[in-house]
Amino acid sequence: MAKLLSKPDAAEAERARAMLRDAYDAFKAAFKLYSSTSSELYTMGWNSFTEFTINCNLPDRATLPRSDIDMIFIAACNSGPKGPRNPKKSLCRFQFLEASVRLALKRWLGDGGACAAVAQLVAAVRALPNVDALRETE
Repeated sequence: MAKLLSKPDAAEAERARAMLRDAYDAFKAAFKLYSSTSSELYTMGWNSFTEFTINCNLPDRATLPRSDIDMIFIAACNSGPKGPRNPKKSLCRFQFLEASVRLALKRWLGDGGACAAVAQLVAAVRALPNVDALRETE
């Protein structure tokens, strides 16, 4: 995650990380919501991830086609340590957050930098149905 957000200047990267920290409960609730349909415990499969991207209105033919979303999913699956609690074909929570940031930077980076891209992502995740209800139960 640090490498993704270190490309802009340091101050902008820190502001983007702060936005992600503030919205972590929404990402955690979204992960819980979409991973509940996965066959692996506490992980999010490809179909659930695709549903998440569609519900956040991330796919865009010009800036973020479906093929790029699939490649970002695969890249995120291959990051981090491997083991029984981190399967190769589904995302753990830290991988989900990394993939979400990659998607936001690919989709919205040209609209004002990393902070603007992360702000768009946070707004999209917070607008998901049922995320607020899950955030209140934790």
